[in-house]
Amino acid sequence: MKVLLLELNEINWRLLDPLIAKGALPAFSFLKERGAYGTTVSIDEGDLLDPWITWTTVYTGKSQEGHGVLFLEQPPETIRAKRIWEVAEESGLSIGVYGSLNSWPPRPVKGFWVPGTFAQDPETFPKKLQPIQELNLKYTRGYNYGAFRSEDGLLGKAAMGMRLAMLGLRLSTALETLVHLTKERFDSKIAWKRVGFQPLINFDIFVRLLRKYQPALATFHTNHVAHYQHLYWRAMQPDVFPDAPLPEERKVYQGAIEHGYRIADRILSQALDAIDGETVLIVASSMGQQPYINPSFASGKRLLRLRSFETIIDFLGLEGQIRVVPTMADQFNIYAVTQEVLEVVARIFTGAYIETPAQPMFYTQRTGNSLTVCVRQFNGVSEHSVCHFPHNGGTKQARFGDLVEVFSHAKSGCHHPEGLLLAYGPSVRPGALPKEVSTLDLAPTILTLLGVPVPHDMKGMIIPQLIGNDAKSVLRSQITRSSIN
Repeated sequence: MKVLLLELNEINWRLLDPLIAKGALPAFSFLKERGAYGTTVSIDEGDLLDPWITWTTVYTGKSQEGHGVLFLEQPPETIRAKRIWEVAEESGLSIGVYGSLNSWPPRPVKGFWVPGTFAQDPETFPKKLQPIQELNLKYTRGYNYGAFRSEDGLLGKAAMGMRLAMLGLRLSTALETLVHLTKERFDSKIAWKRVGFQPLINFDIFVRLLRKYQPALATFHTNHVAHYQHLYWRAMQPDVFPDAPLPEERKVYQGAIEHGYRIADRILSQALDAIDGETVLIVASSMGQQPYINPSFASGKRLLRLRSFETIIDFLGLEGQIRVVPTMADQFNIYAVTQEVLEVVARIFTGAYIETPAQPMFYTQRTGNSLTVCVRQFNGVSEHSVCHFPHNGGTKQARFGDLVEVFSHAKSGCHHPEGLLLAYGPSVRPGALPKEVSTLDLAPTILTLLGVPVPHDMKGMIIPQLIGNDAKSVLRSQITRSSIN
């Protein structure tokens, strides 16, 4: 048996079901009618309810305490548990990893390995796939971050298109993308749709790789639905927010989330066409989203971003001592040349504040030789507010607006522990799952489908409805494994 895990980050039933009902998602409708379906529930809660943590729980079958992941693209040597693709590869199976979170760096395998789109560099296996990862890093990291700044003209984009066509980009996808980019030059209000082309381009290449390598286990991750939900929930559902969006915001963005789900449906349709009769397709999210209702931020949480890493490095006298890698818009990782330098950096960023020590400027978390930093938001802070940084026994000061860019758009969707699960294939018994599925349950179930022994330290339960006729014997072995634990 083979498995294709399609990771649709933060997709959820509360939005999927109404779109299925109105006929907008034919592939999802087919899968729900012909396959098994249910709700996943994240065991990682509170401050741990972040995708890089919850997906690693899915990949490892262990909680955060077991796998050790705290932030996106933390040093790989600090991840304490093997992911399903590592377990499968060590069992002699071929694998194909494409975009799964915290999967950098790639290594030579029987198959292919394209790390997540927040990887530290564009390295892939095989190396010939590097052009698609260069595109991913350029556009995912944001348009204003140093080496990842995207200022290509149409000729540059056409040249990139030719390179990607050699890797599997379909002509129809390339033309659709080019038409949109041309229209965008004349109508900036449709620029939000650009995010949806990245997963379409990547999935074309992924399908080519699937057909070439026929991996026993393949994974594909896309974050585009989560992106649209975070930014445009208020435009879609204004009545649930205390501060209604302006008519222009509603007009431009009210269909953005549905657009994201339609893109996911197109990807799912391609996946159904690509799999063979020996493959189980598992579509999952490690959690979902809900409206972001916070009295402190009635219009949603504004997006913040450092204007320039070089500026703050020079300002603090850290040139040549640290390397900064951006991840999310308001978040970045710092890697220091020595632990002593990291100690200094941690003191500076943990001790920084805006106007008063009661308003710390950053959230920080430290793991290994790295520190992840996220810009905090407070009501009443303006571009003229003064930022204070502890430095050499004193403080250095700078205007907030000189260091941080505040976007006009705000996040109006936030994380929720309930995601979804859909499965289709030769071993899958169709119908609703009788109970919710823990995020711990997916790893042992996938390994069982692959015929790989489930490690004794995986605490999750195998999902009987996905493993077909072998369910009784597998469940007996599961009981034995549980008694050993």
